[in-house]
Amino acid sequence: MLLSVSSDFTERIDRAAAVVYRVCEGEVSFLLVSSSGDRQRLVLPAGGIEKGETPATAAVREVYEEAGVRAASRQRLGLYHHTKPNGQCRLTEVVLAEPLACEPSPEGRDVYWLTLEQVDRVAHRLSPGVRAILGRVADRLPTGVAA
Repeated sequence: MLLSVSSDFTERIDRAAAVVYRVCEGEVSFLLVSSSGDRQRLVLPAGGIEKGETPATAAVREVYEEAGVRAASRQRLGLYHHTKPNGQCRLTEVVLAEPLACEPSPEGRDVYWLTLEQVDRVAHRLSPGVRAILGRVADRLPTGVAA
């Protein structure tokens, strides 16, 4: 779930993720990629923030590395808190981004553009929290964009 967290927690943000959306023929679809650890699982492009990067810059870089999509960050959506099965807590900053150009995934991942209806049909393949994030984002898309 996207959280509103005070700036006291910003030094603990260790990951960045992007919700990339596009509108085609009046329908909004979201970018998901296969997980590096389990190709059947679908995830948002995300990864670590490198030294000197902002979360937005890291998120856009991860979108390209994982999906081959050059994107532009449009706005900060919030923070996502997730506890991994091993008990490790992750605090990820999530940004909204739009695609600029698409190429094959440099990492060889499967790339999907899915509507919310399609996301619901593959819910069993989603990484934890992805559907909730996409649902909240769909409600916050810029004016004139309907999910």
